[in-house]
Amino acid sequence: LSSKIGDNKRKIVKVRNQDGFVVRFRTNPNRRFRRLMRVYCDRVGISRNSVHFRFAGKRIYRMDTMASTGMENGATIEVYKQ
Repeated sequence: LSSKIGDNKRKIVKVRNQDGFVVRFRTNPNRRFRRLMRVYCDRVGISRNSVHFRFAGKRIYRMDTMASTGMENGATIEVYKQ
């Protein structure tokens, strides 16, 4: 039980674009990236449909989570123009 509680603590995820601009988020490892992606796009003033997100070279999607993609605390998601 205690390990599950620890796993649900909010973690830091960095989202970096091709110019090196970074936005940091605190998120639950089991929360889907849908909200993070929307908030990132709103903050930087771009359309969600104009970019895609990658972690460790693999594309990540709105329904993915930190846990499902194997991200650790402090991981960096990269944003690319489509």
